Amino acid sequence: MSFNQAIRGQMLQDDDVRGLTESLREMVGIAAEHPDLPLILGTTNVIEEIGHLSLQIALLIDECANSSFIGQLLLLLSGIFDMIPDSLVGRTVKSQLSDVMKSHITEYKTCCGDLMGKFDRRVEMDTNKKVVRIEESVDRNCR
Repeated sequence: MSFNQAIRGQMLQDDDVRGLTESLREMVGIAAEHPDLPLILGTTNVIEEIGHLSLQIALLIDECANSSFIGQLLLLLSGIFDMIPDSLVGRTVKSQLSDVMKSHITEYKTCCGDLMGKFDRRVEMDTNKKVVRIEESVDRNCR
């Protein structure tokens, strides 16, 4: 693997991790605005699930960052200086995201979308209930 290929591959992987990070930030930010979202009996607690998924994503992002930084540093240095043995660079290049990490990124992106869909439906239901209560209150006050 050439230095340029490693850098291009890392940039693509960084884009995947960045996208997951943006999903995490949006999901947590929106959930923070509705911490008292009503629960629906017999269904998942969406806010709690967002918390669990957020922790899993944060741990994966940390793992991705730790696994690629040293490898990229050595690749950069090996391209500039000839003092780093090729065997060390070769082993370190393998530190790019594993198939398992890539699979987790894809899985977590899907989970984010699913949870946000559930969250949106819960907010819509909560908003509808509030609107009905307001209408009923207005009707009573107008009589």
